Amino acid sequence: MFKAVEVDETSCYRIDEADRPLIESIRQVYLFDDAEVTNLCELEPSYRLEPLYVNVYLRDGVDDLMAEDLHEKYGQEPSEGTYLHVWRVNGMSPIELHPPEGFELDEVLEYFRGNHVL
Repeated sequence: MFKAVEVDETSCYRIDEADRPLIESIRQVYLFDDAEVTNLCELEPSYRLEPLYVNVYLRDGVDDLMAEDLHEKYGQEPSEGTYLHVWRVNGMSPIELHPPEGFELDEVLEYFRGNHVL
């Protein structure tokens, strides 16, 4: 079953000093198939996470124009796919996704990149 999870990746971004007080967090939304796990040279199983889109969360009081600029500046480049341990992903409360029936992984990715769920 396909699921989505939002991962805080704020520390992975080079945020300009002027923007830092305005940004609460930058979170990457990933898609994964919970029926497929991988063991990466270790006993602990991991999920392969495929990037969907980036959510930029701002602090209260940021005006609309500045918010638009910050979303454009930091929310446009999703990261590459990655692996995370199953226990860690499951601890982030992933949500179940319901793509149109018969969609393959590439189609599911495209569908949810245009239809945000988190």
